[in-house]
Amino acid sequence: MQFLFDHAMATAVGLGLILILLGITVRQNNESVEISNHRAVSGRTASLTLMVRRDFESLSAVQAVSDTAFAFSVTTNVTTLQTRTIEYRKRARPNGMFQVLRLENGVTLPLGAPVTAWSVSLLTDAGAPTAVLADARQIRVRAEMPPAFVSPSSASAPSAPPLDAVWEHTFAPTLLGVRSF
Repeated sequence: MQFLFDHAMATAVGLGLILILLGITVRQNNESVEISNHRAVSGRTASLTLMVRRDFESLSAVQAVSDTAFAFSVTTNVTTLQTRTIEYRKRARPNGMFQVLRLENGVTLPLGAPVTAWSVSLLTDAGAPTAVLADARQIRVRAEMPPAFVSPSSASAPSAPPLDAVWEHTFAPTLLGVRSF
């Protein structure tokens, strides 16, 4: 009888250890997917924001604003006030995401990976949204990036979809408030 009890206890302890090790392995796998996802989204966000920052920091005048397009002038030479026109467009894709396009001198370039949301808002000096171009002194750009990978835990839980990475920045271009008379 003691022999059977010892074997049953050893089997129970062995199964417990196997279950503990299996749980640790699954957690490490999920953490690895999340770290990879974070790094991939960070890289995609950086590629999008580098161009956006360069353009919006040298913005001199807003030309047109709509839900799908934002056109503005960028000062290329401060001493001669030489400008060029740049337009950002949001084009819908069949999978529910959007591709942000940058148009300059007749050349269209896709800006980074697809996004789930993209918006450009005009703001007053106080930071309040405005639709009047003359009152705009700041511009808020917001982009939401979908996760690069879906972890096994989030795929099995439909009530908790993976969160998008949000990038938002408010620009206050120095030449935007300058009015020439």
